[in-house]
Amino acid sequence: MALSLARLAGIRETVDQFTGWSPNDRSTSPGILAESLVAAIICGCRPLYKVEHFWEGKAIEIFYKEDGITSRQLHDDAYARMLDKLASVDCRRMFETVCLTMLQHHSLDIVLTHSDTTSVSVEGIYELEEGTSAEDFKITHGHSKDHRPDLKQIKVGLSVQEEGLPLSGELLSGNKSDQVWNPEAVMELSKFVSGQGYEDVVFLADCALISTGSLLNLAKQEVQFISRLPETFNIAAELKEAAWNGNKWANLGQLAVSPKENAAVYRAWKTFREIEGEKFGFAVIHSSSLEERKEKTLAKEIERHRKVLCRKSEELKKQPFACETDANRSAEKLRKCSGNKGFDCEVSVSKKEEASYGHKGRPKRGEVPEIRISWFAEVKNFVMREAIVEEKKRMASTFVLIYRLAEDKSAEDILRSYKNQDKVEQGFKFLKQPLNLIRRLHLHIRMWPRQALRGIGA
Repeated sequence: MALSLARLAGIRETVDQFTGWSPNDRSTSPGILAESLVAAIICGCRPLYKVEHFWEGKAIEIFYKEDGITSRQLHDDAYARMLDKLASVDCRRMFETVCLTMLQHHSLDIVLTHSDTTSVSVEGIYELEEGTSAEDFKITHGHSKDHRPDLKQIKVGLSVQEEGLPLSGELLSGNKSDQVWNPEAVMELSKFVSGQGYEDVVFLADCALISTGSLLNLAKQEVQFISRLPETFNIAAELKEAAWNGNKWANLGQLAVSPKENAAVYRAWKTFREIEGEKFGFAVIHSSSLEERKEKTLAKEIERHRKVLCRKSEELKKQPFACETDANRSAEKLRKCSGNKGFDCEVSVSKKEEASYGHKGRPKRGEVPEIRISWFAEVKNFVMREAIVEEKKRMASTFVLIYRLAEDKSAEDILRSYKNQDKVEQGFKFLKQPLNLIRRLHLHIRMWPRQALRGIGA
């Protein structure tokens, strides 16, 4: 069954084509080797350097009867030579070709694509070789999505179509930036699928896709996309304020397939704006569940700011000033700081007189003490303005989707498409299982092309 599936995916033909293998060559077809290795992995072969023994007693000779292949030909050295050949080809494009072949065999379409990355933590030193450049593959530290910043890692980039079936995959250095990979992946995948006759494909990715430069490139290449607008864009706050001030929301209701009582209720407002002279569509989305989740986060944020202001107030309270003007100036500075954060407060300035003789010991008879006057400022009772709290809740429970589409779509359709981004997350769950292609094959293709498979699956 596994060999039949590998045959349906066209692995043999694709690998032979990419490596330039000819039937006149005396060596075993690299396509047959790749095909049989994938089948062995799917069937649970462990460790991989025992592939030759794995096929013993199985119907491998019957399956490859026309090619005259026996299990003795599927040995470590043959697979090592196959890896050598694959090291010099575009493995990403080869993988995309295999994925497309499988989709076409099952008459599946490509309407939407979802792209994202994940990290896979590894243990070990993995020292970099001398002369390693920024473009080379590196197992190194980076932003860990496994929440293991203490470990080195690799990253995997994956693109799937609307039903979660893979379209493209790539092994990345552990410190590869999502902001760099996402635009590159979308542009490359767009060229590939359009070259295969798939028109009007919409590409979806998270906010790592969006930067001013990538937006202009996507517009220039006329790529259709939907993504989340990063909060770092000033226009994000402007659009949120416009949506709330205009109060022209379109109620979308619950979008869940099996809605529950506490399922999120959505509202949306659409508009168009220009960025660097290019026109883009924007959908401002308000989520009721997001509002509930952000309320606790907002309360913690407010309390954190209040503690900082109280600490500054205590420091100010202990500081003497030579005149009332200086005390008022310092108190006003703290009051203005708290006001900028949305807090109201009470300010008071008091005078304190102290008698001093200007020397140590007992004063002389009839000596008149010197009266020293100090001024103290106090700022207290920091209370966040209710209007500010409500505004923060509104802004935190609202996000902006940016898109560029050939035909106008409703806000509901745009939101539904974006929410299906979890399709690619389901693919990551598979990739992180012990049985997967990328970790046990592509890792060695990219890193140890001249090493045999001993120890890969140990």
